[in-house]
Amino acid sequence: MSNIPAGKYAPKPRSTGNPSAPLLGPSTGAGRPRKPPTVALVAEHYLAAGVDHSLGHYARYWRDLFGEMALDELSPTWFRAWRREALERWAAATCRQAENALSGLFRVASEAGWKLTNPVRVCGLSQPRNCRYKALSDEESERLLAACNGDLRDVVAFALQTGLRIGELLSIEWEHLGKDGRLFVPAMKTAHSRTLPLTEAARAILEARRGLPGRPFPFSYDPVAERFKRAARRAGVAATLHSLRHYAAYRIMPSWCGGLACISVSIEFGGLTTRHNP
Repeated sequence: MSNIPAGKYAPKPRSTGNPSAPLLGPSTGAGRPRKPPTVALVAEHYLAAGVDHSLGHYARYWRDLFGEMALDELSPTWFRAWRREALERWAAATCRQAENALSGLFRVASEAGWKLTNPVRVCGLSQPRNCRYKALSDEESERLLAACNGDLRDVVAFALQTGLRIGELLSIEWEHLGKDGRLFVPAMKTAHSRTLPLTEAARAILEARRGLPGRPFPFSYDPVAERFKRAARRAGVAATLHSLRHYAAYRIMPSWCGGLACISVSIEFGGLTTRHNP
């Protein structure tokens, strides 16, 4: 995780909170109000409820950097200042992910009875300068793969072939691979789980990794993302991990399925969802 923001919003001492501590409401029952919960406490309850990889990643960001603060200290004014500094170091799409996680913390507090102002709702989500995504060309994807080394090449190649989110890809278990060549993808960011037909190239990548211990791709998100950034720079390709998803949606899937009619593509809230209709 990048060390942002700096200055006034520099990281505070890490506070992991206590997931076993109850998240109590504002009233003690004796007429005396409680102090608002800390960011760390709310984040632990948010994580304990089970969230997808991306939201969990950024919930830990808020917990680790601002855990000592009371949740009501993250006011709209504070949030605007945080975002100004964050956007100097992060892309708007990355800020949106962090903001969605923060909004989730306020939702958990609200469910516990706290009537706090959610700064994300007041200020809105960060808006990308250009909301239209550009799919990689075949030449760009080849250059990108050539710049990837070792396991990263398999991760990138499999993402290009399947359109899986990186969090989904890294969570694949061997039992998710069916004998019929389809891959079961558990529900994460999408509302429902789904079954994905694999191309021959995708199946070959998995077969080549079958002898490895643990999951097919036993890696955590941050090292993969950092290595990918360096590979993209070496390749001279303006790409993010999300670009791999668009390549699969617009190039691999249509040609493999026999036409765009067999897939449903929707761009919503800056994210792409691809569903194959068997």
